[in-house]
Amino acid sequence: MKIYLKPIGSFDQTDKFILQKTREYVEVFFGLETVLMEIVSDSLIPDQSQRLHNGNEQLHTKYILDKILLKSIPE
Repeated sequence: MKIYLKPIGSFDQTDKFILQKTREYVEVFFGLETVLMEIVSDSLIPDQSQRLHNGNEQLHTKYILDKILLKSIPE
């Protein structure tokens, strides 16, 4: 069994460092191999699955789960 982390959005070098440290932490915490998958752009998420709420961008998780993550799970 493995845990897969799929970053969505844009990440600078500092963000990528934090992602790698998060992967390491998740692996130790759960005791399972954890894979940091390829970053995908949030431009894949259509406008109707995004909104601003109190100045914060929110993405519709059902769209992400069904259209992005489900297709990227390795066998």
